[in-house]
Amino acid sequence: MPEDFQVGQGYPAPSLEELKPFIRFYVNSTKGKLDDKPTVRSTLLFAQRFVPGFYEVTGNEIPSNDSRDLYSWVERDWVDGTIKDITQEKYNFMVADFKRTMVAFWVRDDPFFMRARIGAYAPLAKDKFTKGLRYKHIQIVLCRTMNAPWKIGWRVDQTWVKNNRDAEYHLFGIPIWDQDTPTFAGALHLLALALSDNALLGYSSADDIWEQRIPPGQNEMELKWNKKAEDLCIVRETTATVVSEASITTRQFNEDFRRVMNNADYFKTATIHAVRRALGAVVDEKYSRAQVAQVLTHKTQEIYGQDYVAHITRVDTVNSLLGNKPDTTLADYFQGFGQFNERGLPSELPAERLIKLQYDPTLMEIDREIEVAKACGSAKEIKNLEKRKKNERKKMYTAELKKFQVEWVQKRQEWKILTRGKLSPDVTERTTKKRALCNVMPELGRLVKRMSSDKPLTFDDKLQVTKDLHALSTRDDDVVYLPLGEPVDGCCPASTCGASIDQ
Repeated sequence: MPEDFQVGQGYPAPSLEELKPFIRFYVNSTKGKLDDKPTVRSTLLFAQRFVPGFYEVTGNEIPSNDSRDLYSWVERDWVDGTIKDITQEKYNFMVADFKRTMVAFWVRDDPFFMRARIGAYAPLAKDKFTKGLRYKHIQIVLCRTMNAPWKIGWRVDQTWVKNNRDAEYHLFGIPIWDQDTPTFAGALHLLALALSDNALLGYSSADDIWEQRIPPGQNEMELKWNKKAEDLCIVRETTATVVSEASITTRQFNEDFRRVMNNADYFKTATIHAVRRALGAVVDEKYSRAQVAQVLTHKTQEIYGQDYVAHITRVDTVNSLLGNKPDTTLADYFQGFGQFNERGLPSELPAERLIKLQYDPTLMEIDREIEVAKACGSAKEIKNLEKRKKNERKKMYTAELKKFQVEWVQKRQEWKILTRGKLSPDVTERTTKKRALCNVMPELGRLVKRMSSDKPLTFDDKLQVTKDLHALSTRDDDVVYLPLGEPVDGCCPASTCGASIDQ
């Protein structure tokens, strides 16, 4: 068969005897994530995608009895050891994991630049200009309360749920009460971003919002968006100098989430599914299965039972058998990511390993190709080779760091046993750079103290937090000024000077 041959319209449907060797070819030519080859589940999913896909391309349908037998063969009858029936262990990202991660995010030095303004609602790259969380998907309501002029409640319309292809159809909505605990005061972040985007109708500062009162005779008052901001994406890509109009992508979110967890001393990374499983486990105890499926943005409640259960049961079997009160703390430990947290976990490779990485044969070969391209190649060729080297080095660095962390954790755990846990490990907190930033960015310093504390926020505290978040998101970092040294109306703040800073 010619190398450039392509299957097209009218190509005859293969028989079952032809499909089996094709599936074997797929398995033998594909690198798996959990094993050297794809697992039974991933192979079955490939077969289930191929069958309807073949019909879409050729117009000829593979007989249903052949497809059914093919699926059965992959799932049950293929027993020669080529593929393994294994699945990835599922853990839950617990509240304690979230708090630990967020505190580290605010307090510790940042080893990377966050590319997102909010870490959620991230579509695939191909949909980043059309999907994503937008202001029109959120309603903010000020609600009357006893101990303050109002408290914040908001609703998120989950437009992009699975199987919902109509962007104007808000299939599910979730009401959220904002919390007094700083880590869970999400509405304050939302208000700060909205102020930065000039998205709120009639408000240009946090002070404007906090001056608002609910009219007599009403218990709620809804805030409105400016028309021009309704379609503006909130979860946007950012660089050091530019905030894009495009949404952050799933790949970018996952990569940044991995880095955030690594910075919080986790040597195993969670996914958004781990967050959803933890949420599902909690609400499943209090609400119906249909309501759980709604919260997890699925049309069908069966999906929750199939895909959102951790691999460790939460049932306390022995205490239940003995008639004692169930204790789920042990199950929470085995289900959660706390077991994969080791204080002091290195987040960067040591110098000797970093130097060794530079002499990797693959990178050195690319360097030789770059030298050849510089001598007789085009600028485009050089750029592609440099990009290839950067991506290859990034992949190698990630793998080598993971290997180093595994070795470090093993040695640390052995040390705990040998010392009988009576000695505290020597841990150097990575906060030097963050403390320096706090000196020149007072708003960051205040936020670090707030976000690392469980002390409830008062009504006035929330005003200050919103102001600081707004200042942080709009700060011009081209020039860094010391406190009280920032220009006033473009001029030197010193009363005896007043010279234009631009001169």
